[in-house]
Amino acid sequence: MHNVHCHHKVPRYMGGNDTYQNLMLVTETVHRLIHAQNATTIPKYMDMLYLTKKQIDKLNCLRNLANVESCLNVTQ
Repeated sequence: MHNVHCHHKVPRYMGGNDTYQNLMLVTETVHRLIHAQNATTIPKYMDMLYLTKKQIDKLNCLRNLANVESCLNVTQ
């Protein structure tokens, strides 16, 4: 329960709102990774998660919606 975060797909500061369609539940680690911009932070969280190609694609989609550069396109 303490590891669940509510993520705004389109951030409020970019015009997003609190409607159900704009919200999703993610783990704390995933939420930090969606917003991470530090070149050393991103690999740290990527190593913790062991994401599949499909999950990396979804992560990059969420990062793009938040106007954050995509993570490296690593396939596993």
